[in-house]
Amino acid sequence: MRKGLLNRNDIGYLLVIVILGITVFLQKCDGGDNVPPPKIDTVINYIEVHDTVKGKTKFIQGKKDTLWADSLVYVPDTSYPKLLEQYKSLGDKHFSTNIFKSEFELGEYGKAVVTDTVKGNQLISSGLSYNLSIPEKTITIEKQAPPKRQLYIGFGGFGSKENYVDGVYVGGVYKDKQDRLTGASIGYGNGGLQLGLSSYWKIKF
Repeated sequence: MRKGLLNRNDIGYLLVIVILGITVFLQKCDGGDNVPPPKIDTVINYIEVHDTVKGKTKFIQGKKDTLWADSLVYVPDTSYPKLLEQYKSLGDKHFSTNIFKSEFELGEYGKAVVTDTVKGNQLISSGLSYNLSIPEKTITIEKQAPPKRQLYIGFGGFGSKENYVDGVYVGGVYKDKQDRLTGASIGYGNGGLQLGLSSYWKIKF
Protein backbone atom coordinates (compact mmCIF):
# COMPACT_ATOMS: atom_id res chain seq x y z
CA MET A 1 0.00 0.00 0.00
CA ARG A 2 1.51 3.30 -1.11
CA LYS A 3 2.05 6.04 1.43
CA GLY A 4 0.38 9.36 0.81
CA LEU A 5 -2.99 7.98 -0.36
CA LEU A 6 -5.92 9.00 1.79
CA ASN A 7 -7.46 6.19 3.78
CA ARG A 8 -10.45 6.19 6.08
CA ASN A 9 -8.40 7.18 9.10
CA ASP A 10 -6.98 10.19 7.25
CA ILE A 11 -10.44 11.25 6.09
CA GLY A 12 -11.79 11.00 9.66
CA TYR A 13 -8.84 12.93 10.99
CA LEU A 14 -9.39 15.58 8.30
CA LEU A 15 -13.08 15.92 9.22
CA VAL A 16 -12.20 16.40 12.90
CA ILE A 17 -9.71 19.13 12.03
CA VAL A 18 -12.20 20.88 9.76
CA ILE A 19 -14.88 20.82 12.45
CA LEU A 20 -12.37 22.16 14.99
CA GLY A 21 -11.39 24.90 12.59
CA ILE A 22 -15.01 25.94 12.03
CA THR A 23 -15.51 26.11 15.80
CA VAL A 24 -12.50 28.38 16.16
CA PHE A 25 -13.85 30.61 13.40
CA LEU A 26 -17.19 30.96 15.12
CA GLN A 27 -15.55 31.80 18.44
CA LYS A 28 -13.37 34.47 16.84
CA CYS A 29 -16.19 36.21 14.96
CA ASP A 30 -17.37 39.28 16.83
CA GLY A 31 -21.06 40.05 16.82
CA GLY A 32 -21.08 43.89 16.63
CA ASP A 33 -19.48 46.56 14.55
CA ASN A 34 -16.45 47.97 16.31
CA VAL A 35 -16.59 51.40 14.65
CA PRO A 36 -13.60 53.58 15.60
CA PRO A 37 -14.40 57.05 16.97
CA PRO A 38 -14.11 59.94 14.51
CA LYS A 39 -10.93 61.98 14.52
CA ILE A 40 -11.60 65.65 15.34
CA ASP A 41 -9.03 68.34 14.58
CA THR A 42 -9.52 71.99 15.58
CA VAL A 43 -7.41 74.65 13.87
CA ILE A 44 -7.64 78.38 14.69
CA ASN A 45 -6.40 80.82 12.05
CA TYR A 46 -6.19 84.56 12.62
CA ILE A 47 -7.46 86.77 9.79
CA GLU A 48 -5.77 90.17 9.61
CA VAL A 49 -8.12 92.99 8.57
CA HIS A 50 -6.82 96.51 7.90
CA ASP A 51 -9.06 99.11 6.30
CA THR A 52 -10.23 102.73 6.39
CA VAL A 53 -13.85 103.72 5.92
CA LYS A 54 -14.92 107.30 5.26
CA GLY A 55 -18.18 108.35 6.87
CA LYS A 56 -20.79 110.82 5.66
CA THR A 57 -21.14 113.81 7.95
CA LYS A 58 -24.69 115.05 8.49
CA PHE A 59 -25.60 118.15 10.51
CA ILE A 60 -28.44 117.47 12.95
CA GLN A 61 -28.92 120.64 14.97
CA GLY A 62 -27.06 123.53 16.60
CA LYS A 63 -27.46 125.62 19.73
CA LYS A 64 -26.20 129.20 20.07
CA ASP A 65 -24.16 130.18 23.11
CA THR A 66 -24.63 133.86 24.09
CA LEU A 67 -22.62 133.71 27.30
CA TRP A 68 -19.43 134.56 25.50
CA ALA A 69 -20.69 138.12 24.91
CA ASP A 70 -20.73 138.77 28.67
CA SER A 71 -17.23 137.41 29.15
CA LEU A 72 -14.53 139.97 29.92
CA VAL A 73 -12.19 138.12 27.60
CA TYR A 74 -14.28 139.02 24.55
CA VAL A 75 -15.19 142.66 25.51
CA PRO A 76 -14.38 144.82 22.44
CA ASP A 77 -11.47 147.15 22.93
CA THR A 78 -12.13 150.86 22.40
CA SER A 79 -9.02 151.38 20.28
CA TYR A 80 -9.08 150.23 16.67
CA PRO A 81 -5.68 148.46 16.69
CA LYS A 82 -6.67 146.41 19.73
CA LEU A 83 -10.09 145.70 18.26
CA LEU A 84 -8.48 144.55 15.00
CA GLU A 85 -6.17 142.25 16.93
CA GLN A 86 -9.16 140.72 18.76
CA TYR A 87 -10.96 140.23 15.44
CA LYS A 88 -8.04 138.44 13.87
CA SER A 89 -7.60 136.21 16.94
CA LEU A 90 -11.26 135.18 16.86
CA GLY A 91 -11.03 134.61 13.11
CA ASP A 92 -8.00 132.36 13.49
CA LYS A 93 -9.74 130.32 16.17
CA HIS A 94 -12.95 130.03 14.17
CA PHE A 95 -11.48 129.11 10.81
CA SER A 96 -8.62 126.89 12.02
CA THR A 97 -8.78 123.24 10.92
CA ASN A 98 -8.68 120.92 13.92
CA ILE A 99 -8.25 117.16 13.64
CA PHE A 100 -9.37 114.90 16.46
CA LYS A 101 -8.50 111.25 16.82
CA SER A 102 -10.31 108.79 19.12
CA GLU A 103 -8.99 105.27 19.70
CA PHE A 104 -11.27 102.41 20.76
CA GLU A 105 -9.78 99.18 22.09
CA LEU A 106 -11.65 96.09 20.91
CA GLY A 107 -10.19 93.57 23.34
CA GLU A 108 -8.21 90.72 21.81
CA TYR A 109 -9.36 91.63 18.29
CA GLY A 110 -7.40 94.88 18.01
CA LYS A 111 -8.50 98.50 17.93
CA ALA A 112 -10.42 101.05 15.87
CA VAL A 113 -9.60 104.73 15.35
CA VAL A 114 -12.09 107.50 14.55
CA THR A 115 -10.65 110.65 12.97
CA ASP A 116 -12.77 113.87 12.87
CA THR A 117 -11.91 117.13 11.13
CA VAL A 118 -13.53 120.36 12.40
CA LYS A 119 -13.37 123.79 10.71
CA GLY A 120 -15.49 126.88 11.15
CA ASN A 121 -17.33 125.24 14.03
CA GLN A 122 -18.44 122.52 11.62
CA LEU A 123 -17.54 118.85 11.37
CA ILE A 124 -16.35 118.61 7.79
CA SER A 125 -15.18 114.97 7.70
CA SER A 126 -15.10 111.82 9.75
CA GLY A 127 -13.41 108.46 9.13
CA LEU A 128 -13.00 105.07 10.76
CA SER A 129 -9.87 102.94 10.45
CA TYR A 130 -9.34 99.58 12.11
CA ASN A 131 -6.65 96.97 12.60
CA LEU A 132 -8.25 93.71 13.60
CA SER A 133 -7.06 90.16 14.09
CA ILE A 134 -10.14 87.95 13.96
CA PRO A 135 -9.79 84.29 14.98
CA GLU A 136 -11.46 81.81 12.66
CA LYS A 137 -12.03 78.32 14.02
CA THR A 138 -12.02 75.39 11.63
CA ILE A 139 -13.24 72.02 12.91
CA THR A 140 -12.48 68.97 10.78
CA ILE A 141 -14.25 65.71 11.55
CA GLU A 142 -12.72 62.71 9.85
CA LYS A 143 -14.76 59.54 10.13
CA GLN A 144 -12.71 56.40 9.82
CA ALA A 145 -14.01 53.50 7.78
CA PRO A 146 -15.61 50.78 9.93
CA PRO A 147 -13.58 47.57 10.24
CA LYS A 148 -14.50 44.71 7.92
CA ARG A 149 -14.07 40.97 7.97
CA GLN A 150 -11.60 39.64 5.38
CA LEU A 151 -10.69 36.21 4.05
CA TYR A 152 -7.40 35.37 2.35
CA ILE A 153 -6.59 32.23 0.34
CA GLY A 154 -3.10 31.17 -0.65
CA PHE A 155 -0.59 28.38 -1.00
CA GLY A 156 2.98 27.59 0.00
CA GLY A 157 5.61 24.97 0.41
CA PHE A 158 8.26 23.77 2.81
CA GLY A 159 11.58 22.01 2.48
CA SER A 160 14.85 21.10 4.16
CA LYS A 161 18.55 20.99 3.45
CA GLU A 162 18.22 17.56 1.86
CA ASN A 163 15.22 18.43 -0.31
CA TYR A 164 14.34 21.78 -1.68
CA VAL A 165 10.67 20.89 -1.57
CA ASP A 166 9.35 18.41 0.98
CA GLY A 167 5.73 19.34 0.56
CA VAL A 168 3.13 21.86 -0.53
CA TYR A 169 -0.05 23.12 1.03
CA VAL A 170 -3.04 25.39 0.44
CA GLY A 171 -4.85 27.33 3.10
CA GLY A 172 -6.83 30.36 4.14
CA VAL A 173 -6.62 33.13 6.74
CA TYR A 174 -9.65 34.85 8.23
CA LYS A 175 -9.42 38.35 9.77
CA ASP A 176 -12.26 39.54 12.01
CA LYS A 177 -13.27 43.13 12.81
CA GLN A 178 -10.84 43.27 15.74
CA ASP A 179 -7.85 42.41 13.50
CA ARG A 180 -7.53 38.88 14.88
CA LEU A 181 -6.25 36.27 12.41
CA THR A 182 -7.16 32.60 12.23
CA GLY A 183 -5.67 30.31 9.60
CA ALA A 184 -6.09 26.73 8.41
CA SER A 185 -4.11 24.78 5.82
CA ILE A 186 -3.99 21.35 4.22
CA GLY A 187 -1.19 19.88 2.17
CA TYR A 188 0.99 16.93 1.36
CA GLY A 189 4.52 16.37 2.55
CA ASN A 190 6.88 13.95 4.29
CA GLY A 191 4.97 11.05 2.82
CA GLY A 192 1.55 11.94 4.19
CA LEU A 193 -1.24 14.40 4.69
CA GLN A 194 -0.32 17.61 6.57
CA LEU A 195 -2.86 19.78 8.39
CA GLY A 196 -2.34 23.05 10.20
CA LEU A 197 -4.17 25.63 12.28
CA SER A 198 -2.94 29.05 13.41
CA SER A 199 -4.21 32.07 15.32
CA TYR A 200 -2.75 35.57 15.72
CA TRP A 201 -3.64 38.68 17.71
CA LYS A 202 -2.69 42.27 16.93
CA ILE A 203 -0.17 43.78 19.34
CA LYS A 204 -0.38 47.51 20.02
CA PHE A 205 2.85 49.40 20.74
